[in-house]
Amino acid sequence: VLHVLKLETSQDTEIPNGVQGVFSDDSRWLAYYVDLPYADAKKLRDGSKPVPRKAQLLNLQTGAKQTWEDIASFSFAQGSGHLLLRRRAPDPKAKHKGVDVILHNLKSGYDQLLASVGEASFNRKGELLAYSVDALEKDANGLFVLDLRNNQTQPLDDDTKSYSKLTWNEEGTALA
Repeated sequence: VLHVLKLETSQDTEIPNGVQGVFSDDSRWLAYYVDLPYADAKKLRDGSKPVPRKAQLLNLQTGAKQTWEDIASFSFAQGSGHLLLRRRAPDPKAKHKGVDVILHNLKSGYDQLLASVGEASFNRKGELLAYSVDALEKDANGLFVLDLRNNQTQPLDDDTKSYSKLTWNEEGTALA
């Protein structure tokens, strides 16, 4: 059970099977995983089947929750404008590493799907998202930057190559 305790009022919100909570940097949001009950997860593991995980986002001011299915990881952008949710790879043996990624706008509440994402990284200010595409069909691969301020995507390169190990410089103004 994940407990969310509001210190001003001592209100305790319990989230059954909630784990690994992470607060946004403005403390308005809490993202966490919701695991299956132990017995259900054990049955899947014993049957050599993947154990799916949900991710949930809790608005700490209103108590509203939003849930996404089958999420492997998530991260907040600096400045608390966006939440990036990465789905679990459907076939871990696949030659391509790209998976669907959901970019959730915390201000508008809208989701944007980015398909076949290999890697993704916010810059230091949380204004830009760099991501690579690693698709089954290699002619769709590339490196892109999404400006989160205006939702404009800029392709930096596209080729049948594999793009990996994205890194921003310290200021978040250059990408390697």
